[in-house]
Amino acid sequence: MLCAKCLRPVDVGVPRCPTCQGDPFVMARYRLDRRLDRRLDRRLDRRLEANAASPRALEPVGYRATRVEDGLLVRALALTLPHTQVGAHPLADDAARMEALQHPGLPLELDHELEPNIGQGCARVWLIREHVRGETLAARLQDDSERVREQGFAVKILVGVAEALAYLHAQRPPVVHGWISPSTILIRDETRTSASPCAISLLDRLGQLGAAAVSDAPSPATDVHALGLVGAALLELDTANTSTWHPARLAALAALVERMLEPNPTLRITSAEVRDRLLELESGLTSPAPDTPVTTKRDLHSPPTAARPAKPGPRFMMLEPSPPTRPTRPSRPSRPTQPSRPSQPLGPTTKLREGARTPNRRPTTSRSLGSFHGHLAKPQVPDVPIMRPEELSRELSQAYQATAALQDRQRKRLSLARVLVVLIAAMIAALTTYLAMQII
Repeated sequence: MLCAKCLRPVDVGVPRCPTCQGDPFVMARYRLDRRLDRRLDRRLDRRLEANAASPRALEPVGYRATRVEDGLLVRALALTLPHTQVGAHPLADDAARMEALQHPGLPLELDHELEPNIGQGCARVWLIREHVRGETLAARLQDDSERVREQGFAVKILVGVAEALAYLHAQRPPVVHGWISPSTILIRDETRTSASPCAISLLDRLGQLGAAAVSDAPSPATDVHALGLVGAALLELDTANTSTWHPARLAALAALVERMLEPNPTLRITSAEVRDRLLELESGLTSPAPDTPVTTKRDLHSPPTAARPAKPGPRFMMLEPSPPTRPTRPSRPSRPTQPSRPSQPLGPTTKLREGARTPNRRPTTSRSLGSFHGHLAKPQVPDVPIMRPEELSRELSQAYQATAALQDRQRKRLSLARVLVVLIAAMIAALTTYLAMQII
């Protein structure tokens, strides 16, 4: 175990730390088992912090701990703050608000404590929370298995985080997470029942205490910006681009990440809008807006694909009505033909009257309205097979890949043939020289 005062290893069960002579337990009831290793996400966190507008100055440290009285596993978070920051944020009020939060994507708040003086003008805040089994996003990104490259992996992760952030920001006043990064996004075990999308949990929630860890005051806009950095890292690490998603959806996701990274916080998209947009992308009901085109790295090397319509087409087409299939009523008997009058010269007035009486009309064919509706009610068999845009895109992609592979093989054969020709020519020249020297 570790001592809660000096954070050095001590034997289990000792009442006092042999190094600092202090109580080795947190709040005299929580035993620190080990420090949670953050080496897996150092590379990615440095990348995010380098791009962040508010670099973090103090980093909270997480520990796996055990409650002594019942052996409950908990997560202990230690945050070192200057005395000035501790006085500016009442810990009791923030902890009470966090304990009242109830969301499947947020671990329960169990306990808290403030160590007012740990030396060098600093204090330490202990936050005890529910221990959730799972794997952090940073650890998952280090895994080379196919789970990282499954379809819609980036969107599923972002949806789960956006759901929790929208819940926090909907409180009055809004609750800020303050520390969104791949190391604080936990992917829960699949065996755990949870209503959160993709079983996502947000760890190490700092709230207003995060003001000491960043140069700017935390706000809902800073949480959205941090989530945008995570989304940009997911796209950069090529986790979403290797899926079978349509390029239009990938472009829509990239456009949404750009809106989350808006430099002006007042113009930045809200967490609720991010959640709604991600849910639409996950369900595949929308396509990117035409006025915000975004080209990803994969689009530059992708084969031409068929564009997917923004709206689904009609369920049936207006076809020419077919003749009636049921018997119709007999038509009226035609009138007897009137005997023709003897021809006589017509005057101008008579000719005009005859032209008005018999206009020049084109013959028309009467159609039955009932037969038209009956025709629509019948199932129509298309004359030609209809291919969906997704199928057409897949066929074009496969054809492009096959053509590229064939060209690659032809280039290799041509290069090999050139090498063989050069070798044969060199051998012939050497043989000719050798024979000439023998003759001489």
